[in-house]
Amino acid sequence: MLAGSVLRVLCLSLVLLVDPSPFLSASVPASGSSSRITLALGGDVGLGRYVEVKSREHNDWLYPIKNVAPFFRYADLSCLNFEEPLTSRRVPCNTCMRLGSYPDAVAALTYAGIDVVSLANNHQGDFGSEGVIDNIANLDEAGIAHAGAGADESSARRAATVRVKGVTFGFLSYNEVPPADYSATQNTPGTAWLTAQNLREDIARYRPLVDVLIVLPHWGVEYTNAPTNFQTEMAHLAIDCGADVVVGNHPHWVQQVETYRGRPIFYGLGNLIFDQMWSTETRQGMALELQFDGPVLITGRVHPYLIYDYCQPRFVYPGDSTYNAVLQRAGLVSDKMEFNAVATIRQWLAAGHHAPIPFQEWLPTWRRR
Repeated sequence: MLAGSVLRVLCLSLVLLVDPSPFLSASVPASGSSSRITLALGGDVGLGRYVEVKSREHNDWLYPIKNVAPFFRYADLSCLNFEEPLTSRRVPCNTCMRLGSYPDAVAALTYAGIDVVSLANNHQGDFGSEGVIDNIANLDEAGIAHAGAGADESSARRAATVRVKGVTFGFLSYNEVPPADYSATQNTPGTAWLTAQNLREDIARYRPLVDVLIVLPHWGVEYTNAPTNFQTEMAHLAIDCGADVVVGNHPHWVQQVETYRGRPIFYGLGNLIFDQMWSTETRQGMALELQFDGPVLITGRVHPYLIYDYCQPRFVYPGDSTYNAVLQRAGLVSDKMEFNAVATIRQWLAAGHHAPIPFQEWLPTWRRR
């Protein structure tokens, strides 16, 4: 579902507003008169560990993202799940897994024109409260908006907002994967925890303030294709409360796609930049392209890819075995590669709902630049 319009994000200014309506706010300047807006979204990104080794081998922090950077850069708005804190702190740990990226690695995100990152995940607190604060400071300095982590619970649950061509997009990010003590409290930094109460409260708070509201959960079970009951329950609740799109991550596999009440749910996009080369599934993923006409979602596309050399995703073409496998895992095609519509606007209207999103179709296609 990703492709990207031909408009490049030119600049990004980060503004921190205070309560009672706290936003992490950014503005992308409008280019041209078209009301069409392309939102590009990607899956799990980790720029440390063996990804860092490869970057240093090539003496190039951009090495991991080079092949897919144009896709994100040419979109009007782009968003990723950023799995690791940007921090210079390193704490030896022989009995656990700590993931972190050095601050210089942010160059990969800025090169690709990434506007927003989701920070609510199970590695955000790997270097303690200090690592969370370091990450936020480094992202702020780079001009990248973020949601899902903060100096306290209130700031972790703030929406990141970006205004494009007069349309305000809001992003809320939550984590449900242990350790739970990485969650922010009233007085300590951390991430936003995924609960029904938090979803209800935050969507009620921000829905009137944005034109498009996107929820980015970090959830589910690693290395699985099907969403859990909790994932489905939370995704449906988010949409019932007013979210327009739900895009999840964490399983490191592509998970299924669903349309609920005329709105799309992507339970898992898979890895985008990650060093999990041990299986086919952890090397495969899909990027998303959502096309809006003003605030109205009109089409969506998926773009499958395969990760090479521990860190480099490369888009694949229709007919490629990876292309077919990713679409099948997402439930977008049958074994015969026929397109399956998941829901229709007619069903939405028949259910008695009003002001539906005219979500025309899912078209899993590759558009070569």
